[in-house]
Amino acid sequence: MEGFMSALARVEDPVLPEPESPPVASSPPHKVSERVIALSPRKLKAKRVVSFDGADEITRSFDVLRNTCMKDLAPRVANRPMIGVTSPSAESGVSTTAINLAFSLARLKKGNVLLADLAPADQGCWRQLGLGRKDVEFCSEHDRIVPMQIAGLTVHGTSLLPVIEGRSGAEIETALRDWGTRMRRELGPVSIVLDVPPLLSDERAAHFMSELDLVVLVLATSKSRMADLDTCRSYLHGATKVQLVLNKARSYDF
Repeated sequence: MEGFMSALARVEDPVLPEPESPPVASSPPHKVSERVIALSPRKLKAKRVVSFDGADEITRSFDVLRNTCMKDLAPRVANRPMIGVTSPSAESGVSTTAINLAFSLARLKKGNVLLADLAPADQGCWRQLGLGRKDVEFCSEHDRIVPMQIAGLTVHGTSLLPVIEGRSGAEIETALRDWGTRMRRELGPVSIVLDVPPLLSDERAAHFMSELDLVVLVLATSKSRMADLDTCRSYLHGATKVQLVLNKARSYDF
């Protein structure tokens, strides 16, 4: 009788299927290129890019900017900040400042440094770095990250154009947030420096502000006006921190 009851219980108990294993997320495609771009010290200094050289007296100005930025960052993002360099209007020295800040950060040797631009091949950071159109197109291809080396330093370069192309408004914010997550996954602890278009001449720039840990706003004595700065305040309300830079040197665009 006992055997019969045990057999009946086994029949009446539902047989539960084995739980399925959760799908294993596939690793994202590796974006860091094996190709390395060797930068020319002569070409960089001709474009007022100096901070790869710790012995250059002008480098100290960019090191001061770097140290001020790092001090203003919250501890939670100190080893992975996203810093945007922009200005009220064009020709204020934004690209020069962004590149010099990136190389100054690289000299700290505390994780990787990524420099990202939205400009076409003959403009922005690419022009200041002395890169040709083929190099820029290579950087732009499929969100590719390309190591750029000089004087024993490595700064990774990439283009943001494929990330935000065809997007507007909140779509840009979301795309930038997702992009930052991917870059940190690829490069580990990384300081990201963005060359952001001028706030008053490119409507896309305003949508970057809320995703940045710090904004460096470059003001040029011959270009920027107090009225421009007042207008920019409405764009900067979403920024966590803002650092002003007055570009007033005559021999260097900073």
